[in-house]
Amino acid sequence: MEQLKKYLLKLKIKLLFELWYKLFLKFFIAGMIIMIVFAVISKWNYLCDSKLFFIIVLTVVLLCSFAMTYFKRITWQKTAEQADKLGYEERFITALELLEKNTVLNNMEQLAVKDAFQKANECELHKKYQLTLPKKQIQILVLLFAVLFGTSFITTTQQKEAERYSFAQLKKIEEVKKEIDREKEFDEDVLKAFDKEMDSITKNLKRAQTLEESKKLVEEAQQAIKALEKDSIPEDLKKTAEKLSQSEKTKELANALEQGDTQQINHQMDKLLSQMENMSQQELEQIAQAMNDMVKELSDEELKELLENLSEQLSKGNLAQANIKGQALKGKLATLSNQNKELIQNMENLNQALASENTTSKTEHSGQSGQLGEGQGQGQGEGEQSGMGQGGSGQGGGEGSNSGQGRGSGHQQTEKIYTRKAENMSGYSTQLQGQQNEQGQTNITREQTIGEIGQSVPYEQVYDSYRNNALRDIENSDVPYGMRELVSEYFSTLEQ
Repeated sequence: MEQLKKYLLKLKIKLLFELWYKLFLKFFIAGMIIMIVFAVISKWNYLCDSKLFFIIVLTVVLLCSFAMTYFKRITWQKTAEQADKLGYEERFITALELLEKNTVLNNMEQLAVKDAFQKANECELHKKYQLTLPKKQIQILVLLFAVLFGTSFITTTQQKEAERYSFAQLKKIEEVKKEIDREKEFDEDVLKAFDKEMDSITKNLKRAQTLEESKKLVEEAQQAIKALEKDSIPEDLKKTAEKLSQSEKTKELANALEQGDTQQINHQMDKLLSQMENMSQQELEQIAQAMNDMVKELSDEELKELLENLSEQLSKGNLAQANIKGQALKGKLATLSNQNKELIQNMENLNQALASENTTSKTEHSGQSGQLGEGQGQGQGEGEQSGMGQGGSGQGGGEGSNSGQGRGSGHQQTEKIYTRKAENMSGYSTQLQGQQNEQGQTNITREQTIGEIGQSVPYEQVYDSYRNNALRDIENSDVPYGMRELVSEYFSTLEQ
């Protein structure tokens, strides 16, 4: 039995391959139809990245063809039958059935099996078998390829808008690349990464079919450029920021180091040095320990020495010397932040230019509408309190009212504004029943009021906390670059 299978093995493999490519052609035809429909719809509406979609379709086609080949597997019986069709008049199927019985063969059966072995040994069955090509399916595929190629010549209004938008963006990218090429002192790895990203966005923008797709590509490029900005910051500066961010006292300095902002680094360093005068020795030692810990991870020898010197003075509580060492450290940190500064600034300028284009485009497509509205309101309040005791009694009351009306304009219905008298709660009151004591019993009736005023916190403390948290959160998320700019401008306005 094993000897017969050995003779038929190569033929079986060839039959499996033939089955697979015939199934593949069928699934590929279905995939081509789906890709044509996708290509046509994408001319008017952006669905998803076309390259990614085509890769997914081809992957599904391959998986389906392999799966169907497995389920429709070629058995030894089918292989023997196909071998007999080559002119061997059921020799192989007969031999296979005889050997599968697992019984002692008589003389005639032995001669039949021996004859099959002899024929299989004399000629190579897999070479004698000719693969067949499904001509009809191939013709259909050729036609579908022609149709898919033809869709690239369809020009729509959406495509023209995308071309105009893409041309404007590509012009900005080209200007920044020329500016960067004039400088020769940038980090080579960062420069290569930037060029690679720009080549990618250029290629993708030229293929964009709709304005929506172009904008999506630009937003993705903005995210990538922002990531490159972070990568352009020296590694020692990032490691220093990472360690300093673990302490509340040095968190703001860490944020400035992460952004590579020289002005903010100087400001936060001066602020930290001035705050040290009011810190306890324990707090100073904590900062000193943090600086000692980060020294082990740094590669810049000068920076390591400056951190060690400052750490030593803080541990001793020598604030005068600590201030001198701190100023030297501030200068070194500023020097590190200035590395690749022009490259980072060029990338920042490009990001702002791309963001402004997106913002302008969105504004142009916004509608304007207005409606007149009227509203009026009236409120009244009353309060009463009475008390009675052994020594006497007293009563007092008060009443007040106010009303007003006005006219305004807007695009929506008048919004509901809730006052001290909540909606559907007019006249609501509470009554507190006092306990009997030596002064007598007291009953108090009062109207529903607002809650107690919260804790008063200095504006600068609230502003710094909210600003730092907001900027840090949007840096670590997929917020579009234009929105990041709005957040930064908002806090800049508050600071004024």
